[in-house]
Amino acid sequence: MPIDSRRVIDTYGTAGAVRVEQWQEMMQYVSPLPLMEQLHQVNHYINDTQREMNDIQLWGQEDYWATVVEFIGAGAGDCEDFAIAKYWALRTLGFDDNDLRLIYAQVDGLGTYHILLAFYPADGGEPLLLDSLSKVIVPASERNDIRPVFSFNIAHIWVNKNRFTAESLRSSEQFSTWQSVLSRQTLKRPLIFIGATS
Repeated sequence: MPIDSRRVIDTYGTAGAVRVEQWQEMMQYVSPLPLMEQLHQVNHYINDTQREMNDIQLWGQEDYWATVVEFIGAGAGDCEDFAIAKYWALRTLGFDDNDLRLIYAQVDGLGTYHILLAFYPADGGEPLLLDSLSKVIVPASERNDIRPVFSFNIAHIWVNKNRFTAESLRSSEQFSTWQSVLSRQTLKRPLIFIGATS
């Protein structure tokens, strides 16, 4: 699904349209790279190009989960917007959804809940964490400050009672906030950022 560049300009201005175009160029650049390099490039790009801003300042709402175009167009967002953009980028690049989970967690010293992305290697290796609070991707064992509450992807919710190990599983259809962003993100399909923008 191509992005409507006129609508992006009308909503986010020329600067927002440039950000979306640069996002598409980044996706084209990383597409042929090896999987782990894609992971690092996406994490690096999003962390370095987007600003942290709370939902009240940005959207005038207490809690708003932005789509990728909203986040990139605005040039800012809070933790879940960073995590969602990384999630959709990696899905678009062909990562298996079973290997990706958004983690809703408590972080020592943060004073509020936090959302980040975890990549669970298919070989059963240790999860790797992509976090807006860190410039580098690290194994879960190196982030003792994080206590996951639950994790989720397009299909499932896992309740975490023991760090990054899932204790129970249910459908993500019960998670209304997540379903809202999915419906605006082209329900249950990654946006295709590679290609025409008109």
